[in-house]
Amino acid sequence: MKQVIHTSKHLQVTMQGLVADINIIGDINWYSNDSETFTRLMAELKAAGVTELRGYINSGGGSMYDANEIYNQLQAFEGRKTCRLGALVASAATVIACAFTDGIEGAPNMQYMIHNPCVHASGDDKSLESAIQLYQNLRQSALDIYGGRTGLAEAVLSDMMARTTWMTAATAKSKGFITAITGQATELPADTLEVLNKYAYGNVPAALNQAAQPPQTPQNSSLPNTTTMNKAAIIVTMGLPSDASDAQVEQAIMSMKAAKDLAEKTLKDDRDKNATQLATMLVDQAVQAKKIGAGEREEYIKDAVMNYDLTKKMLDRMPAAGTPATNQVKTDAGTPDATNNAGTEDRNKWNFNDYMEKDGKALVEMANKQPEQYKKLFADRQPFK
Repeated sequence: MKQVIHTSKHLQVTMQGLVADINIIGDINWYSNDSETFTRLMAELKAAGVTELRGYINSGGGSMYDANEIYNQLQAFEGRKTCRLGALVASAATVIACAFTDGIEGAPNMQYMIHNPCVHASGDDKSLESAIQLYQNLRQSALDIYGGRTGLAEAVLSDMMARTTWMTAATAKSKGFITAITGQATELPADTLEVLNKYAYGNVPAALNQAAQPPQTPQNSSLPNTTTMNKAAIIVTMGLPSDASDAQVEQAIMSMKAAKDLAEKTLKDDRDKNATQLATMLVDQAVQAKKIGAGEREEYIKDAVMNYDLTKKMLDRMPAAGTPATNQVKTDAGTPDATNNAGTEDRNKWNFNDYMEKDGKALVEMANKQPEQYKKLFADRQPFK
C-alpha cells in the first residue's frame, strides 16, 4: 500500500516499500515546487531507507535557483533514479530531469525546451554587474548539466540555448536528453498557458500554443432567436409589457448585457485599485526599512501588484540596511584550496550574491560538500529584480 509523504497541487510524493514516486507538475518556484520543501522531503525519504526514486515531470519551468537545488538533492541520492516526462518539460524543468541518471522516458507528444536563463535586475552599476555575473553562472551551470546528460559539445548546447530550442520526443532522444519514448500521450499541465505568458518563451511551437488555449465555447454571432425561447417567461422576468415585440426583448437583453459589462469593469477597477494600494504600502515599508532603494520603488510596486505574496516573501527575506550578517559561512578545513581562490578577503562576510559574483565554482562546491552551509546562504539570498 502506498504511503502519502506529501501532496499539493504541484508536488506529490508517495512511498511503497523502499521505492518512492515523485511527481513534479506545473510551475517551479518559491510558492509551489520550491527547493526547501523538496530538500526536506528528500531527507525524509533517505531516513526511511528508500533505495529507488521514480520521477514524473510535466512542467513549463520556473525558478532556476530552486531547480538547481532540486537537481543537487536528486544527484546526491545514491539509489536508482528513473523518470517519465509528460507533455511539457521546459526551461528549469529540464535541469531537474537531467538528474535522473538511470533512464528518462518522454511521452510521444512531449515538447522539450532549453534556453538561456532570465535574470531581472535594477539599481546601480554594481547591481547590474552582479546580475550579469549571476546570469553567466546560471547559464554555465545549465550547460554543464546538459553536457553531462547528453555528451554534446558545449558550443552546440550554447547555440541551442541561445536560439530557445524546442524539441519533440524523437529529437530530444536523438540529442541524448531522454533515453526512450513511452507509448502513451499525456495532457499539458493545467497552468501551461499561464506559464507561457508569464515567462514569454520564444519560438513556441504553434501546436503547443493552440493546445494550451482554453476550450472555446461555440457562440452564435447573432442575438438569440426569441421564437425558440419561452418568450412569455422572458418578458415576465425582465419586467416588459406582455405584448412586447421581439425587437423590444432583444433591446432589453442588450441593455442588461451592457449593465453587466459595466458592473464587471467597475469591480475590476476597484480590485486593481486595492491591489495597487496594498502593493504601495508593502514596498514603502521596505523603502523605510532601507531594504531597497527609493529608485527601485516603482519596479517593486509593479511586481507586488502582479504577485503580492511572492514579492512580500522576497522583501521579508531581505536584510535591512545596517543589519549584521547572519549568513556567514566558515571555511571548512576539508574544503580544497580551489574554493579560496578569490583572494584573501574574509569569506565569512560573504553572502550568496558575493559568491555568485566572485567565485561561482566555490558556491557549487559548497553545495556539494557543505550542503547545510549552502542552504543557509541560499535561504538568505537577495533576489535580483
